[in-house]
Amino acid sequence: MEKRILFLFILSLIALGISPLQLKAQLFNNGAQVTIVNKGVLYVDGDLINQRSNGGVPNFSAGLGPQIIVTGNIINNSGTEFFFSSDSSLVVMKGSTLQLIQGTDSVNFFRLQIANTLDSVKLERSISVIDSLMMQSGYVNLNGNDINLNATGFLTGEAASTYIFGDSGKIFLERPIFMNANPENLGGLGADIQTNSNLGQTTITRSHQAQNVTTVTSGFRYYDISPSFPVSNQTLVFNYFDHELSGITESDLQLYHSLNNGQTWSIKNALKNTALNTLSDSTSQFPARYTMADDVCKLNPVLVDLGNDTALCLGDSITLNALNPGSDFIWNTNATTQTIKVVAGIYSVTVTSANGCAELDSIV
Repeated sequence: MEKRILFLFILSLIALGISPLQLKAQLFNNGAQVTIVNKGVLYVDGDLINQRSNGGVPNFSAGLGPQIIVTGNIINNSGTEFFFSSDSSLVVMKGSTLQLIQGTDSVNFFRLQIANTLDSVKLERSISVIDSLMMQSGYVNLNGNDINLNATGFLTGEAASTYIFGDSGKIFLERPIFMNANPENLGGLGADIQTNSNLGQTTITRSHQAQNVTTVTSGFRYYDISPSFPVSNQTLVFNYFDHELSGITESDLQLYHSLNNGQTWSIKNALKNTALNTLSDSTSQFPARYTMADDVCKLNPVLVDLGNDTALCLGDSITLNALNPGSDFIWNTNATTQTIKVVAGIYSVTVTSANGCAELDSIV
């Protein structure tokens, strides 16, 4: 009962407008239902712990525009979802050392601001954000967990100095995508899509693991884009940060896509903008996985040499060989074989390797 009396007293102070209320210690909620109203601010200089007791299910709820500022960890072992998921509420993670979000039960936010001044916020369980995840300072380590932006959430403020990372885990959203005239950065995840079709309910997932892209080095970012309706020849602008390059020389960077969840990859002829850190491709298809990696066509170019121009007498023929066995061949005669037998004329072939690298040669 002592814990409940404490929290009812806190509630009364905040409701009366005595704000902000600062607690210079750990805040342990062991059974109270706490509502913060009237734009109140609860400042917890330590851990915020939501713990189930025998006498009730603890939780926090919000009225109009309240905030909870926490310098320590957020821990939810309450037996119910935690905590601030109503309109206009904000939770600020404002520590100067490593902060954790953890516990046995789900943690949901309306707005969450990352404002760690010297370190990062590490997820030890997955979280959900309904409105906005605001990066002000510090980092978010996914640590094998997920951030769900749902149908309405948006990531803002992410930059080279404050970003989300993690060898495993993901940040994702699910929402309808409609035909649009210009690339749209959906949910702020950095995959800008311009489509001439309605894609229907679409899931966009961003992760930061390197992918096994043939024989080249992959960067630490990829997207899975899964619409309800498969489409091709759409525009994708792939955004990245320099720290995700994994040692790749930026001028050698290229976009790749996989149609089988990363088992095999093909290179895209994307337009690079190293000043904006983008790769833009107007021939993208969905569903697919996209990542960035060394340009295999620069490292291992396709070499096609049909030989020198040759004079043939009437009735004579020669065999042209485009080499590169195992590649795809398109001749100007519509033949698709590696070799063709020809008479006098002009001939050309485009050879496309298994990696998607293409080269053209011609002979007269």
